[in-house]
Amino acid sequence: MRSLATFAEHQHSVYSAIWSPSNPEQFASASGDHTLKIWDINEPHSVQTILAHEGEVLSCDWNKYNDFIVVSGAVDRTIRVWVRASSRTRTHTQPERTRTHAPI
Repeated sequence: MRSLATFAEHQHSVYSAIWSPSNPEQFASASGDHTLKIWDINEPHSVQTILAHEGEVLSCDWNKYNDFIVVSGAVDRTIRVWVRASSRTRTHTQPERTRTHAPI
């Protein structure tokens, strides 16, 4: 087995990477550098960088019904839902909304 490509833009450990359910050329990655990145395998750099959390981002996933929605979870004990403006836009994005709930 051999690597087909290497993407090395994160500044800390990468904890999660997941393919887009509707675009076979895009994936998302979650990192200890507090970012969530969207990648296109045809581009040399990430197509979108989101300063997602105040702590390490441990996981991410796509909404399987809407390719513009991605969720992230982090050590800051929050889960955030992100709405991407465009699949080809390189931006820093803010969360769609923040809800705070008391622990159970």
